[in-house]
Amino acid sequence: MSDMFSLPNKKDASSQISTNSVFGGKTKILEQVVNIDTQKITEWHTTEHPFIPHEGHLFTELVESIRRDGVKVPCTVRPDGIGTYEMVSGHNRLRAAKEAGLSSIPCIIRNYASDAEATIDMIEQNIGQREKKRPSEYAHYLQQLYDAIAQRNEDQRKQHQTEGAGNETVINSRRELAAESKMSEAKVQRYLRLNHLLPGLLDAVDEGKILNVKTGGIISYMEKRVQEFVLEYILDGGFIKADHLEELRRYPHPEKLDQETAELILSGEKKPAKKKKETVISSKILKEYFPKNYSKSDMEKVIIHFCSGFRSAFGDDMSADDAMAALTVYFDKRRNNIVVQNPAPDQSAVQINTKDQKR
Repeated sequence: MSDMFSLPNKKDASSQISTNSVFGGKTKILEQVVNIDTQKITEWHTTEHPFIPHEGHLFTELVESIRRDGVKVPCTVRPDGIGTYEMVSGHNRLRAAKEAGLSSIPCIIRNYASDAEATIDMIEQNIGQREKKRPSEYAHYLQQLYDAIAQRNEDQRKQHQTEGAGNETVINSRRELAAESKMSEAKVQRYLRLNHLLPGLLDAVDEGKILNVKTGGIISYMEKRVQEFVLEYILDGGFIKADHLEELRRYPHPEKLDQETAELILSGEKKPAKKKKETVISSKILKEYFPKNYSKSDMEKVIIHFCSGFRSAFGDDMSADDAMAALTVYFDKRRNNIVVQNPAPDQSAVQINTKDQKR
């Protein structure tokens, strides 16, 4: 466990320590470290605390470390007004110290303007306790930090009676979180999205072999049932590509999606459906072939009537080439003042009646 603070002498009853913001690097004033009886320190006041308790070998290692070297990193507490203290940062160290048989631990006593301020400090310290954290832990802490910043900003808004600033509060909170974490807003958003993943997919992101923060973020926008398809595909040994995930995410009818189709898309075997091109003839082109006094509605009526006659004459089986040949014959005869019953390819169906016909 890496040290964020250096305690001059763990045997001293009190000493001074220089603390820094985990994210922002803002130097705070020297704070006094005092040894406090572990029985006078209570847990965080809500059951939903923004830290992850150590269990198993992690907790055992912490107990052995404290039993051997004492608590190297001072905990942070706040006075509760009745002679005891509430733990802000150091829950695992307190538990481990009690397990190791320590009767007191070094602490920094801080007063906070609100619960939100205490929560923000707690989360920042928890994020900085170890050099490397799993993506799921960052996602968890960043979400808690975002909620705490948003709550603090909302409290301040209400205190100043600022009306109509709800959306601005959300935007400012997101910007503050990005600034505090020294990440871009886009990167912060990707981490926050991990909180919407199924547990199995979140484990895959932590493992880092099949999924990462980026691909996990893409999956997070999918419905839970579609996420289950992705998880099943991964458990079967499937390989993931970001562009295939994007294709699955944008599948036009997710309610009709099944495991087989999802796996075809994820494997790249199913090509994305091509949009049918619409046949559009501009008015400018149409006007070249119609009288100038024809309106758009007039042209549309004539075209529809012609198409109806075309289908009646040729049916659905004639090729485009044969249809063009028959129409050419039809219009050539029209230009030569030949009366044609209908534009049929069968020349026996054409009745000729011209002025030059010999009697």
